[in-house]
Amino acid sequence: MLTQARTRRSDDNRREYCTECGEKAPQRAKITIEQTHGDAVVAENVKFARVPCRTTVCLRCGATSRERMNE
Repeated sequence: MLTQARTRRSDDNRREYCTECGEKAPQRAKITIEQTHGDAVVAENVKFARVPCRTTVCLRCGATSRERMNE
């Protein structure tokens, strides 16, 4: 008999410190690729003018924070 392994998500894995709440709170995180410059980038260098950014939203108070991943 085969059984499927189940993994449990711990609430601590999704909690991060929120500066607005002043404590650890549930967060929703998203990684996006954003341009670092506007139209000033030469067409051949566009692929180098992007950076991954991590955006988190506090599920308790709604505060949003954004940080570049390469800094």
